[in-house]
Amino acid sequence: MSEVCNVIIQGQFSSDALDNNLARLQLCEPAPISDNIIEIAVFDKQPKTKKVLVSGWSSFKSGCRESVDLRKAILPIPNLEACAAEREGWFAKKITDLNICTTKRKKLCSFDMGSPLVSFGLVGILSKSDCSDKPEVYTNLENYRSWLDLNTKD
Repeated sequence: MSEVCNVIIQGQFSSDALDNNLARLQLCEPAPISDNIIEIAVFDKQPKTKKVLVSGWSSFKSGCRESVDLRKAILPIPNLEACAAEREGWFAKKITDLNICTTKRKKLCSFDMGSPLVSFGLVGILSKSDCSDKPEVYTNLENYRSWLDLNTKD
């Protein structure tokens, strides 16, 4: 387990919105690269493919302990308008082009906020999910490339 020495929160972050849901955590010591820990590049553009890899330690029921095994799945990306319509009224936060959605993983309660969304590199991080059948909402890293570049120099 690595200790976090510094946190940089994206300057426009608001807990009332899904936009700008991003922070940089600086570890006190570099994480040791191993079979289980590797670096990943942030992809410059939204995936052209309509499927992405999601992963996390989700459980099958609300309130249950996380899995001891990393779970992963390949999921489709619905268009943003369909995702926003399906999530409308479910929570007050509006889905915008600063987000990417995936269809819901069946029977999984995903509370792994910050989990990666991968397609030829890191394209998003999980911002909103629950035990419903609604789409999961990710922060679209394509829109934060300059912020990431500025805040990861060292």
